[in-house]
Formats: sequence, C-alpha cells, structure tokens
Amino acid sequence: MRSNDIHKAVRTSRHERAVGDAPTIGRVGMTKELGEPKRSRWRRKRRSESREARKHRKVVRSWSILLVFLGAVLITFFVYFWAIPQLEENEMVARLRTRNTDNARVVSKFIPPSEREAIQLVKDGLAVRDPKRIAELFRVSDSSPQEVAEALQQIESECGPIQGYAPLKRIEANGAVLGGVMVTYSNKENHPERVALLTPMEQGKWKIDFDAYMQSSKPAWDKIMTGGVDTAEVRVLVSVDTYFHNAFVNEYEWSCYRMVGPGRAEVLFGYCKAGSPEQTAVKQALFKQGGKVRMTLEIKKVEGASKRQFQITKAIAEDWVVANEVFDKKTK
Repeated sequence: MRSNDIHKAVRTSRHERAVGDAPTIGRVGMTKELGEPKRSRWRRKRRSESREARKHRKVVRSWSILLVFLGAVLITFFVYFWAIPQLEENEMVARLRTRNTDNARVVSKFIPPSEREAIQLVKDGLAVRDPKRIAELFRVSDSSPQEVAEALQQIESECGPIQGYAPLKRIEANGAVLGGVMVTYSNKENHPERVALLTPMEQGKWKIDFDAYMQSSKPAWDKIMTGGVDTAEVRVLVSVDTYFHNAFVNEYEWSCYRMVGPGRAEVLFGYCKAGSPEQTAVKQALFKQGGKVRMTLEIKKVEGASKRQFQITKAIAEDWVVANEVFDKKTK
C-alpha cells in the first residue's frame, strides 16, 4: 500500500489535488541564474564586458595608484623638510623653557619704578624740548642733546599727539631688569606705538633709553633694504623660520630666523651658524619671551645670498637696550 504522506513538503504522488490540500503554484521553472554560484555569474558578466570597458577600468586603477604614490611622496617631503625642523626648534625652545622654569629671577641692583612712576617718567621725558634737560631724563649713546630734542619733536609731528600710556610687565634682558611703557600716538597709520624702555644708571636713576625708543638701526632701514650694505646693526623683532635657500640651503649648518624692523613691512631672514654663541643667545631670548622677541643684532651680507638674507654675526642685546657687555658673550 502506497503512502500519501508528505515528504519534505513535496507530494510524492502525481495525482490531482484533493479536497483539503494546500494550494500550490504548480511547476515553476528555475529563473535564469537563480541559485547559480556568484563566481559563475561574475565570470559571465566579465565576459560580457567590452574590451574598451576593461581597458578603461585598468587605466583608472593605474592612475589612482600613481596619485596615491605621489601624495605619499609630497607628504614625506613636507614632513622631512618643514614639519620636523619646525618641531625640533620648538621642542628645543620648550625644553629650555622647562629646564629654566625653576631658576631664580634676575635680581635688580636698583628697585624698578612702580607702574605709576614709570608712566610719569616717560611722560616727562617725551614732553621735554629743552636740550639741557635731555641728560636728566634720557640715556643717550652718540646723539647730541639737540638731536634728541629735535627727534622727539619730529615723532610728534609725524605720529600726532600721544594718546595713551600702558605699563609693561617685568622685563628681564641682558641679565638686568628693565622698566617699560607702551606709548600710543593718535595717528594709527604712521607708527602708532613705541616702547619706552627704562634702564637704571649707576647712580640708581632710571632713564629712557633713547636709541631703543627711536628703534634706530645703523645704517637706516631704507639703506639696508637697497642691498648695498655689507654689515649693519639692527633692532628687530625675531621669530623662528625655515627659509633655507641660496647660500643658507643647509638646514643642519644654519638656524633660520625671521627679522622684522619696527613699523616695517619688509621681512629679512637671519642665519646663525649651528653651535655658535649667537645661535645660543637667540634661542635663549626666544624661550624667555615667547614666539617673537625684540633683539639687537649685528648682521652681514654673505656671497651667494639674496637681498633679504643675512648672516647673524653677533647678538648684541637681548632687547633693544644695548648693555655694556655683548649679550652673546654672556650666554652659555
């Protein structure tokens, strides 16, 4: 006797449906490619592609690999020639700053003036026009009292009347403590600010350093920028840079610094020999004051350098006040 049991949901007999049977859809042919292995379908599709399409895909893949390779090369050059030197310089400055954090502050031989006293001293000095009073209020190098009085008058004519005075924080430079007042003039388009640096004389009387206030350079900036100057003494704002070109292309032999004159738009590049006293002095000034510092430097032209490139041959002063002893002779 044959069994009409259902095995795996497929009717074993071929007779027609009986009453109560579940509905079916009858015989259904397998849809093309249904149940076919994926690899077989991929091969059939690949064979159906035209030769031009396969060629185009190969070209796109080749160019993608080439562009990725070129990008990796450019990133490597950027990191090696710019990022790493910049990080090393910043790391050295940070290391010096950390190492000297606990060092004692410079002890002033004379008590610095208070903020109110410093402002009053600067007010009195900048208002004087009598050459006889210049020596009383100013520290002057090689300018005559008459020249100082005329220079103060000229600044006021060019920059307008003084608009305000702002005391600066404690300034330590050249192993001494200086006073400082920022002076703002009303004509904001023509050198609106100047720094009046106060330095103590042997008798303990504080005076305005005239050359620092005048931001003077020898020779004048206009002559330096002509490119016909072999050596110069400049008061500049100094910061780290990475412009290694021409005579200063070897970044392991030189340290590069950006030099900007007060109130000037031109940028000069100064280079210190690696391991030289001037390099040590510049780095010491940078870690003490931050990313941009005031310095007085001696610079000279070097054969093969561009018009704006100079070798730094001497770090004269840590700020714009020149001390009796050259700054780079005191650094270690």
